[in-house]
Amino acid sequence: MWLDYELARQAPQIMLRAYLYARLNPGLGPRQPRNWPGFVRQFCTYQTLHRPEAYDDLRQYLQITFGFDYQSTAELQALVDLDQVGKLAKQLAPVKKDSRLAGNDALLALAVYGRRRRNGETSRVTEFGWGTWWLTAETTIVRLTRQLTRDNKGHYIMRPDFLLNFLTLAPSARTARKALATVFPSILGVRLARRMPETAFYKIMDKMAEAEGLDDARRTVEISKLTNRLKSDLAHQYMATGAARRPAPLDLAAARDAEDAGPG
Repeated sequence: MWLDYELARQAPQIMLRAYLYARLNPGLGPRQPRNWPGFVRQFCTYQTLHRPEAYDDLRQYLQITFGFDYQSTAELQALVDLDQVGKLAKQLAPVKKDSRLAGNDALLALAVYGRRRRNGETSRVTEFGWGTWWLTAETTIVRLTRQLTRDNKGHYIMRPDFLLNFLTLAPSARTARKALATVFPSILGVRLARRMPETAFYKIMDKMAEAEGLDDARRTVEISKLTNRLKSDLAHQYMATGAARRPAPLDLAAARDAEDAGPG
């Protein structure tokens, strides 16, 4: 049977999908698995795959590889009202394959709000917004939890697209401060803005004008709200993916020379 990525992504188990993706990726070179046991041995002992110790092996591998902190089910349950978890799980059950998945999603959603409360995120304001989110591409449950987000005054899901496009491609803090200090506001800043649609540019200018009229505290509140909205934007279609669509590095010196020379 012919195997391609579209077929591989239909595999119901995440480990099986990962194995099929690896088999389809020649770029892995000698790390490309030859068979299923060889793939499993990269994460745990194949003979223990269906035993509890395999779970711990995989967990520890992920923690070391990605720097994760592990949260047990008991720790998550300590952050929530279990009766609310049960009620939410019943709401989610019709769109999930089994009750266990519905229970997991309900627990994670409510644990986000519980950790925000425990960490004091709901009682302090910063320009960076909330720090606790559920990072997932899951969107099916969003329409079933609208009342939950209203009750808790904000979303609990962050899209992976946000991290991919706004964090991994972001410049260092020093580079950003230097660029913003030397470019904006200036004629050069206006010229650079020609990269975006005219309507979007004028919206930004209007927002800047509004912000200048606010005191520092009020401005911080508004930035925090916009940051949280950006992190949880489930409708936005991010386009900056792949090297072909990334903008070329900005040569500030050359740009300033062009600005000084003027038109023609």
